[in-house]
Formats: sequence, C-alpha cells, structure tokens
Amino acid sequence: GVLVSYLEAYFGDSLSTEAVAAVCAGKVEVGGESLAFPAENEAKLREAIEIKQLLERTPEELDGVVRALNGEFVPPATGGDLLRDGPGVLPTGRNVHALDPYRMPSASATTRGGAVARAILAKHVADNDGVYPET
Repeated sequence: GVLVSYLEAYFGDSLSTEAVAAVCAGKVEVGGESLAFPAENEAKLREAIEIKQLLERTPEELDGVVRALNGEFVPPATGGDLLRDGPGVLPTGRNVHALDPYRMPSASATTRGGAVARAILAKHVADNDGVYPET
C-alpha cells in the first residue's frame, strides 16, 4: 500500500522490502524477542515504526482544515517533504510556514559564503583573461 511505498522510498536499500512490509503490518517489535529481522539495523526499524505511526496520523490534515475554517488556532510547523526533510514534517495538518529559522544560514555563514564566492569569481576571471562566467 501507500505506507509501504513511502517507507521503501525513504529507506531505499538500507531496509529490506520484507522488513518494511512487516513494519507496515505491525509485525515488528524492536528490542524484544519477537524481532523477526535480527540482521536488520535496529535503529532503522525503530525509525520505520515511528514514520509509520506519523503517516497514520494523516487524517489530522482534515481536522486542521476544519479548525482553520472555523477560525480556530492551527499549530504551526515547517513545511517539507518526508523524503527530503525527514520525519520532522509529519504529521500533516498543521499551519505550514516555508522558512525554518534553524535552517537559515547565520550571519557569519553568509559572510563566509560571500567571501568564498568572491574568491571563486576572482580565480575564474584571472584564469580566463578577465572574463566573468556566463552563468
């Protein structure tokens, strides 16, 4: 189903198809004797179980829409994509904002980045008879 597809895409080759299917079916308990995949990475199995539980909360998205339409408070959260940004974007149904202040470069990082960019341009100009790159 959809959960299997999400988890297979998220974990790629780091978690077997059988392990993903077992997690989605609720047949995996990590840390106990019922762990059916002793060769699998326990941390990956725990993460798969956590993501499955978060994905199962997707119906909360409609609850958030109804709250918004009623003029009620909808908790904020950064937007994103499970595959790109990880499980922190789940569950859906929150008031999404595009900028995560913790992912914004600091002032010193911006200054260092500018210095590196100027150095790269200067080297290119010096190596190419004073011609700047086209793009």
